[in-house]
Amino acid sequence: MQASILCVDGDADRRADTVDTLSAAIPGETHVTEAGGVERARTAVASQPTDCAVTEYDLPDGTGMEVARAIREHCPDAACVLYTATPHDEVDTTEAEEVVVEFVPRGAERSGTELGTLVESLVRMRTHTAYPVPADESGRVAAVEAYRPVADAAAAALDRLTDVAAEHFGTSLTFVTLMLEHQQVMLEKVGEGPPVLPREDTVCTYALMEDGVTVIEDLAADPLFAANDALADAGLRSYAGTKLVSPDGHVVGTFCVMDDEPRSFSDSERSVLAALGEEAMDQLELRRRLAARTGVER
Repeated sequence: MQASILCVDGDADRRADTVDTLSAAIPGETHVTEAGGVERARTAVASQPTDCAVTEYDLPDGTGMEVARAIREHCPDAACVLYTATPHDEVDTTEAEEVVVEFVPRGAERSGTELGTLVESLVRMRTHTAYPVPADESGRVAAVEAYRPVADAAAAALDRLTDVAAEHFGTSLTFVTLMLEHQQVMLEKVGEGPPVLPREDTVCTYALMEDGVTVIEDLAADPLFAANDALADAGLRSYAGTKLVSPDGHVVGTFCVMDDEPRSFSDSERSVLAALGEEAMDQLELRRRLAARTGVER
């Protein structure tokens, strides 16, 4: 299990103890970001996905309830835990009436164990999905967010690439995607296909995990997809997809072709698809760099 946790406390020694507790409690790859107050916490959750925040109530520049509100603004399904010696009846919940916050009293005999057990359970519930996720999922999702603002600027270039692919492969659906945390978004496509799909209904979410070009010659005969109603309703039977890999190594999306009948893809066809995917990624990266340099999405 991979987890991204935010630990907020103005006392550095106390914060370090909490980080140690959290790192020991959650199996797998745990990334803990530290913040000394509300504003640093707000910056952290705005810049990266967060599964759970553990925060002291009394902070140098506010309270843990303000941290909880910031979490809900940027990561609405993330969990939030107040880990504090402040008595529950002294916590001012009117600061964030719309948010749900778990409460663990700090300083009790088993408070560390209780905190670790609670956070492990909250993170497990949030990260449990019906599809596989890459080991770097938190970083991958953060990388995707860098390309979403420039998708429109790259639309014309991506449209030309999908036109080329549709002509070359003769498939019924050709598309470029960004793979968000819970959804697949089609940026450009040739053929009929939903612009947004839940990740559990997509083939591309499995392609994120594969090396090279992923090919499924008959989706109806594949045990992973035979019962997929979304594919059946769309009449799609075969798939070939290549990953869009950012310069820092994160898989942000896919370039894919699908057909309404089973079919194979030769080595030369796979090479062409891989080249088109690389060009699509180059176009997105070019627009991202231009936007970063000029401050304008174009």
